[in-house]
Amino acid sequence: MSSITTCKIDGLPKRTPHPLLTRFAQNNAGLTLKAALSIAAVYLFTRLLCLLLAETNAESLQDPGWLYARAVHRPPIPSPKKLRLNVTSANQADLPTIDILIPCCGEADDIILDTVRTARAIHYPSSHARIVLLDDTNSPVLRTAIAALNLPRHRNIHYHTRGPKTNTTDFDKAGNLNHALSTLPNPAPFIAVLDADTLAHPDFLRATLPHLLANPRVALVGSPQHYYNIPPADPLHQSFTWYVQLLTPSLNAYGLAMATGSGFVVRRSALTTINGFSNLTSTEDIMLSCAFHNADYHVLVLPEVIQYGLAPPSLKGYSFQQSRWASGLAAGLLALRDGPRNNLPDSLRPRIAFQGFRHLWSHFYRVVALLGVPLAVCSGKALVPGVVLRMQTVLACWVLALMWLLEGMRVAGAGFRVGVFAHFEGIWLAGETSSPLYTSSSQNSHAETNLKAETEPNHP
Repeated sequence: MSSITTCKIDGLPKRTPHPLLTRFAQNNAGLTLKAALSIAAVYLFTRLLCLLLAETNAESLQDPGWLYARAVHRPPIPSPKKLRLNVTSANQADLPTIDILIPCCGEADDIILDTVRTARAIHYPSSHARIVLLDDTNSPVLRTAIAALNLPRHRNIHYHTRGPKTNTTDFDKAGNLNHALSTLPNPAPFIAVLDADTLAHPDFLRATLPHLLANPRVALVGSPQHYYNIPPADPLHQSFTWYVQLLTPSLNAYGLAMATGSGFVVRRSALTTINGFSNLTSTEDIMLSCAFHNADYHVLVLPEVIQYGLAPPSLKGYSFQQSRWASGLAAGLLALRDGPRNNLPDSLRPRIAFQGFRHLWSHFYRVVALLGVPLAVCSGKALVPGVVLRMQTVLACWVLALMWLLEGMRVAGAGFRVGVFAHFEGIWLAGETSSPLYTSSSQNSHAETNLKAETEPNHP
């Protein structure tokens, strides 16, 4: 096969220039964030002096604070361009081969087969794309159905299983993928992963592969997760508009993007350097992104809709989904512990553990702050000296003003109208999402197994 560097990549037509307000917001949002964090730090210090450790809106500025801490040490990276790999019958020999892996574990057969059909419809030569269903249930029905989906001239759809479950140590999505990486013959240089309920756009590979081909330091390219079963008005805010439209561009700009596990393309050689997919937590996509960042690889999340999935169909399922994501982030703290599920390289473990500690601490200190309020009230002493009260009032006004300014500039910079402070849309789930942070990973795994069939259709 010819060198893949000869592939032709086309850029999509450029949009009209952004309005002046949008450009101003994009250029000055970082300065506003710096000012907001500085004033917030002084404000919180005065509150500490007054023994007022109650939860305040100022703490919402600390969520993007880690982003600024990294951003001040590196220049912004331009947002990923919308590219398309030129796929024609004349250049098929120059295209790279790719394995499209679809892990599943007990989802409905019709949902799984719909995913396989959309993967087969991806605009890419079947001779260069191998579709493999990774079935952890060892279902004879799926085995037969997959064989029937092959076209007479192009038999590129395969069924793969690890057999009966002898133990549950590695029988999760990450373990399923790692088993395929080590056992599938003729491995391709690129791997696409689709959840069992993810419908890929026909341009899924044509949109993601150009970024991997153009830069060897790009290890993973994905896109935000979208759902096709969101009810009218989205009462549970399952579309994550704020994360997709505002936070994702910021993470991309500073090289801190986090892939969604529902659909992405990864470079096999980069995946090998971090020992494959992490078995440490149920959020293997977050761990994968963290490992790549700490190994000096790039992760890109494209500003395009090239995949659709199924959102949890019930309130209980949505609550469980949020709990799983929260506990998965905190479980990064377990990276320092040796065990059969920890396959992270030794050099990456301290940094990933620190990220897990930071996420856990961000919840813990807020609980401590709330507990400090009744203790301060019961002390019988003056809580706020008069001089400090005036200073605190002025600082509070500045903090609130900068918070609104920052949120407004982020909205203007993204060019997408969304409610200010939309990232608080799921705060009513605080009790549900924080409780698993203080339980062991084994308890979380057991709960996921029991709830999987009833709640979300995705692989655990």
